[in-house]
Amino acid sequence: MYGWSAFSHSARIIYGLPYAECVTQQKHTLKFYVQANSFTKESYAQYYKQQLQARTIYPVKIKRKFVHKKRFYAVILGPISSVVELRKTASALKNVSTSPPRKNKNKVVRQQAAPPARHFSRNILKFAAIKSKFAEGNWVLGIGAGGQHASWPANTEVDNGSNFAPPNNVDLYTTTNKSSAVFELSAGRRWTTYNRIFPAYELDLLWQFGFNNNLGGTITQYSEPVFLNYSYKWKVQSNLLLVAAKLNVAQYKIFLPFVTGGIGPTFNLANSYNETAFSGVTERISPSFQDNNTPQFAYRLGAGIDVALNPQILISVGYNYQNLGHVSSGYGLSSWSTEKLSLGSYGQNEFLIKLHYIFANNNMK
Repeated sequence: MYGWSAFSHSARIIYGLPYAECVTQQKHTLKFYVQANSFTKESYAQYYKQQLQARTIYPVKIKRKFVHKKRFYAVILGPISSVVELRKTASALKNVSTSPPRKNKNKVVRQQAAPPARHFSRNILKFAAIKSKFAEGNWVLGIGAGGQHASWPANTEVDNGSNFAPPNNVDLYTTTNKSSAVFELSAGRRWTTYNRIFPAYELDLLWQFGFNNNLGGTITQYSEPVFLNYSYKWKVQSNLLLVAAKLNVAQYKIFLPFVTGGIGPTFNLANSYNETAFSGVTERISPSFQDNNTPQFAYRLGAGIDVALNPQILISVGYNYQNLGHVSSGYGLSSWSTEKLSLGSYGQNEFLIKLHYIFANNNMK
């Protein structure tokens, strides 16, 4: 089970040259890396790196790891882009000496070369076992854009000050559900588990701006259909700040479906109220409801799919449902100075495309 592991999604890392020599299929992998061996002493890792590099054209690097306060120096070979070259290179390098010669009474004694496949370095098995249990973290940035379709109550009521018996004491405002654009930025940490099931998970701080959405409809005075006298415009935009988590539930080739969720504050700006009388209607004194920025609690639930273009770049396509709390105007003017135009729950059905850049681990030498 320790011969293969996921490595940055579209690449593969193979633990041990003997395993690399046995690979038969590429399985849509873009690149191969081989962890040829790992050491607790850096000098041994440096020596082994030099021995390998002298015998291959492929890059050889040392990657330092701290796991359970234990330091490892892993010697990584690659990238190698084909199975044929992988097997050929592994066969040529598998018997390279793993440790430097030591002197004994003026006589140079060279330690035994690396053992055959069935007995190769215990360090490499130990390191691979640790890698299979613990995730490796990388910083990640994201930028995205898309569209959202608003969902809010079909109508709302405003007291018209007439003191008539209900329902004639209120004016009825209808709303319309329209679409608008959204823009999103995020930064966080992504952990890779090296498994095909739950291959990665991510924790982000994200900001999303929702552009103005006109929810205006019609105004029926005194809640009587015969007094359908006005249309109105009223815009809402949102500034959303969430702590969000994402879990990739599986991996198939370069495709990683995910679920996501988040919570945080949002600031819903209701603005630009304006009403227009229908033909033949004498205009009233407009309420002129003022702009108002309402802080609310918000949450997000979503799902989608990541596509690994290469080890450091992901494209995600997803759907989110977001609840942004409530929306309310400021108070009106003149005789409307005690009234507000308020909506109930403000929901969004959102489609988002996002680009993610995963920073390389900075402990690769």
